[in-house]
Amino acid sequence: MASASKTATVCAHGGGGSSKLVSVAADTVAAGRSEGEDRRDSSKFGLESVIRPVDSMPGPSFRVRGYFVEWQKWNFRIGFTPREGLVIHSVAYVDGSRGRRPVAHRLSFVEMVVPYGDPNEPHYRKNAFDAGEDGLGKNAHSLKKGCDCLGTIKYFDAHFTNFTGGVETIENCVCLHEEDHGILWKHQDWRTGLAEVRRSRRLTVSFLCTVANYEYGFYWHFYQLGTLIYSAEVSTRVSFDGKIEAEVKLTGILSLGALQPGETRKYGTTIAPGLYAPVHQHFFIARMDMSVDCKPGEAFNQVVEVNVRVDEPGENNIHNNAFYAEEKLLRSEAEAMRDCDPFSARHWIVRNTRTVNRTGQLTGYKLVPGSNCLPLARPEAKFLRRAAFLKHNLWVTRYDPEEKFPGGEFPNQNPRSGEGLATWVKQNRSLEESDVVLWYVFGIIHVPRLEDWPVMPVEHIGFTLMPHGFFNCSPAVDVPPNPACELETKDSEPSFRFEIDNYSEKKDRISSNTFVAGGCEWYLSVYPNGDHLADPDHFSLYLHVANQTMLRPGWKRNVSLYFTLLNQSDKELCRSNIAPCKVLDAKHLSWGFAKICPLSKLQENGVLEKDRLIIEVYINLIEAVDGKSGEVPEEEETMDINGFKVLASQVTLVRKIFAEHPDIALGLKSKDQVLKTAYMNVLIGLINTLNKPSHNHSKAELTKAESEWSELEEVGFKLDWLKSKLEGVILERKKVDDYGNKVIQLEERVKNLEQMENKMKRKIVECFLERKKAKDDGSRVKTLEERVNNLEVVDSSFRMDCLTLKSKSGAIHQVFGASNASKLLSKLPMEDRCEAAITIYYEAQARLQDPIYAQLEILKQQATESMMTTDTPSLENPNYYRDTKLQQLQQSLDLHRHHNRHHQDRSLDTESDSDLRNIMTSYSELDQHLNTFNQYHNGGNDVLSASFGYISYS
Repeated sequence: MASASKTATVCAHGGGGSSKLVSVAADTVAAGRSEGEDRRDSSKFGLESVIRPVDSMPGPSFRVRGYFVEWQKWNFRIGFTPREGLVIHSVAYVDGSRGRRPVAHRLSFVEMVVPYGDPNEPHYRKNAFDAGEDGLGKNAHSLKKGCDCLGTIKYFDAHFTNFTGGVETIENCVCLHEEDHGILWKHQDWRTGLAEVRRSRRLTVSFLCTVANYEYGFYWHFYQLGTLIYSAEVSTRVSFDGKIEAEVKLTGILSLGALQPGETRKYGTTIAPGLYAPVHQHFFIARMDMSVDCKPGEAFNQVVEVNVRVDEPGENNIHNNAFYAEEKLLRSEAEAMRDCDPFSARHWIVRNTRTVNRTGQLTGYKLVPGSNCLPLARPEAKFLRRAAFLKHNLWVTRYDPEEKFPGGEFPNQNPRSGEGLATWVKQNRSLEESDVVLWYVFGIIHVPRLEDWPVMPVEHIGFTLMPHGFFNCSPAVDVPPNPACELETKDSEPSFRFEIDNYSEKKDRISSNTFVAGGCEWYLSVYPNGDHLADPDHFSLYLHVANQTMLRPGWKRNVSLYFTLLNQSDKELCRSNIAPCKVLDAKHLSWGFAKICPLSKLQENGVLEKDRLIIEVYINLIEAVDGKSGEVPEEEETMDINGFKVLASQVTLVRKIFAEHPDIALGLKSKDQVLKTAYMNVLIGLINTLNKPSHNHSKAELTKAESEWSELEEVGFKLDWLKSKLEGVILERKKVDDYGNKVIQLEERVKNLEQMENKMKRKIVECFLERKKAKDDGSRVKTLEERVNNLEVVDSSFRMDCLTLKSKSGAIHQVFGASNASKLLSKLPMEDRCEAAITIYYEAQARLQDPIYAQLEILKQQATESMMTTDTPSLENPNYYRDTKLQQLQQSLDLHRHHNRHHQDRSLDTESDSDLRNIMTSYSELDQHLNTFNQYHNGGNDVLSASFGYISYS
């Protein structure tokens, strides 16, 4: 495959010669711990041992082996050529269990073109190809520490052949260093007020060169966890958010033209009397041979263009606010000639076609353009025949080892057949799944200003490679907190609390007991009346390393710390500044503040309650190096004390020993100076061990102390006074052990009792719940029994009502008809139906007992019987029944009125008249139904029967 021909070497060939980097001794740092998951405890991040503050950083956080660089989770190789300058090879990210994940095979700046916009002599001919015609690498600078780079720096020399065939060396040509880059991320919870913030760190690889009048700095910035950014100072940087930034920085002296007095030029800026600077452009071309998630020999990448589109008004955009990202696969080289479009936020993603993230999307890295432009010269301009690659901002080609430079191998002879990027893409090779190379063209338009003269301040330009679905979540969550910020959050847990009673009576220096913090023993020294060697008018406080003579060669502690002064009520009286990064080693065993607060502040009435001062120290360990046994320490000045050569730091203690015990060494058998020094060191170490508090002694230490005491006694030291102290310490330690054992036993008993208590509490709660449940169940049973009894009573009553209603239903059926009564009852509420049924029953009984109703029933029956006969004239004369029945009805009414005249009760007569009116109304309804019959008489007897059936039940 094509990619198989690539080699990740640091030796490359460019126009005119070869180059390589000088082999240098590798810088090493402590290896990081295994990756952890706790996002609050920085000791579990796996980055704790390599992330150090940039200010006063004791050593590098990166590791260099030859030309191979490792930093955080990035690794890559550094190369250099006389044409391109800095080249980055084999960029990869180590992603936990997924291992080493490649991002790019080769990154470099392959060309630079500077066309001028003045059509006058000689400026129209200024269209230099600074890389192809001159060479960026061979014009590189030798960098100097403190000017071009700051912090802990690793330099690389560059060697290449010159035009005479000799070897040319540029010392300190490439700079590797890390730097702080502001805030990486921050969030404050508005509910709790708690805030989390992380600072960004980036590793920068850079070089600078001078091409004629301009200086260019080229930088690759690697950010923590995966971003590469390129800028025109040209360096490479990597950041915690996983991106790579390319940046170019432009500075130097403007190219000028002369003016006659009073003359101005349209195509430039007058920057001084008689001088003008023509307008011009700077174009840079970055070649990026990508290999996103591709192992050696694989070619599984594709390029997708993303544009943000605005939705048209309609069903999907009823609020006119909709927009979305639209992707388009660039399938061939002809389709992949693209330009930047800030109006659609256009960018491009290089994806692996066979690797997905946890959401099933293809993993990738996206190219995010920065500020950019295209050539302002017309297409017919001569320089564009050689620089046709400037006509588009992005070109994508399939990898070919012969296609290295966009203007061809020899751009000063271009155009030639088959040379250059614009010619290569005419092959229109497929890009759907291949080994892709991105050629990104970015430029800047420089309209000079007066402030650019006599030397131009730096201008920045660049682009970014940013992970897009490459990780399953933000890789920045692994970044531990800043040590200084971490100190601010630990006020509730001081490393040590030192209480001084009767403070006003103290005059001389006060030392605290030894305490342990960050795996090291410390003690405090306090100057109540000020440190007269520093400032006698201020309260002074210092932190010291304890047991200094026991420290191994190479021992070192890097800490952040601060102090607070409190009164008895824990009211803060004063707080020191935070010391963000202080290194303590064999030469610097103490650190503190000579001026914490004025003495007058502590001497004010009422400030110190009960004359007690409390000091709290907060220590955060950043780096710990315990040193190695057997290493030879650096030479330190020694002094002779009574025939013993002792270090300057031991003089005070040795003099005190001889002052209190002048005969201590009179019986010493050995006269060898080396042995005497060794014995004295053993004695000093023994004394320091015994001076520690009893609870800080381990059994191993005391056993060793007994052995050392015996050895010193054997060689002639008189140490009776030390024996009694050793025995006292052993006795105290035994008491402490006994007391500790009792405490452990009591703690075990308390623990057992607590467990028993918890079991009893659970039993009590279970019993209570069971009783409550039983009580609730009994109450529910009683309630259900009452409801059943009530239902039985209701059921009995209902049965009686049903029997009564059954006996009454006959009368209702006879008078009103069962269906009509049911229809009426169905329209009433349920609770009113029983009463309504009884009312209907009484009405039916009353009508059955009424003689008039009896006559009506007889008439109805006769009418029905007459209509059922076969020789009925109803079909021919439907009015026959109406006339006949009305006559009979009139006769009945006359008889009824005659009968009522014999009664004196006028109210009865009135009631009967009312009933007769009702009857007449009924027959009027009969008349209406007969009319209906006339209309439908052809329908047969069924209609007739239906009409009279309805009348009979009405």
